[in-house]
Amino acid sequence: MSTFGKIKSVYCKDFVTYSECTFTPSEYLNVIVGPNGSGKSTLVSATLLCLGGEPKLLARSNFIRDYIKNGCSSAKIRVEMCAEQKDKENLCDTKSVEFTRTFDKNDKSECFIDDRSYSHRDCLKAISKFNIQVNNLCQFLPQDRVQDFAKMSPQEILSNTISSVCSVEILENFEKLKELQNNQKNNQSTHQKLVQKLEESKNRINGLRGELNRFNVRQETEEKLIACNIKKVKVETDELSANLAQGQEMEKDPYTTVCINRSNSLKNNWRLSGLRRTRPSSKK
Repeated sequence: MSTFGKIKSVYCKDFVTYSECTFTPSEYLNVIVGPNGSGKSTLVSATLLCLGGEPKLLARSNFIRDYIKNGCSSAKIRVEMCAEQKDKENLCDTKSVEFTRTFDKNDKSECFIDDRSYSHRDCLKAISKFNIQVNNLCQFLPQDRVQDFAKMSPQEILSNTISSVCSVEILENFEKLKELQNNQKNNQSTHQKLVQKLEESKNRINGLRGELNRFNVRQETEEKLIACNIKKVKVETDELSANLAQGQEMEKDPYTTVCINRSNSLKNNWRLSGLRRTRPSSKK
């Protein structure tokens, strides 16, 4: 089994309850046993702060100066880790790297890698190569943050577990899978909205089709009515034109007018005489 990233030792000086001490854990499971106040959680705090974590991750204090031992002006913590295996047949023959952090009462902090000063950002970048995630509760769980772990959803626990134990490639594939799943949900939602909009459009078209049919019938009826009115006006115009022409002819021939008037007078007289003959006599 590879020893890459395993802690070889943790050194503390003037840190919380320790004046100076060194812990040398084994490669596998390590259990720290001691009474309350003996400094068990102090080892966890030293590991977290030395590997780039912020004090707020410990849920005890937001200031790193609060982790300096009483009566001291500064503190020093160092974590030695296995970095590269030299001999595959001898697992103990490994190259190690030391991450050191010093800080004082003014919250001034300095970071070192193998006794060489680096910025905090560069140290975090170097630590990330070991896949150490001090802000991942599935990998690093301080005592005072157990309640935060209990509040995590199953999805968050799964994501943090994959992030802590799997390779970068698997993590990237997992993130791509989540993105594809989110896209699928969004596409399904969009599809449902489009289907609903399509049904609404069909109903709207059916309603407009009925209105269009009524409009076409009305327009056809109006066109027929206009044609009938045109024919009526034409007939009346032709009749008036004929009467006008007849009147003009009669004005040109006075004899015809007199004969017509005479004929009309005789017809009227004949009608009157016929009425007299047919009327019953009132005398006996």
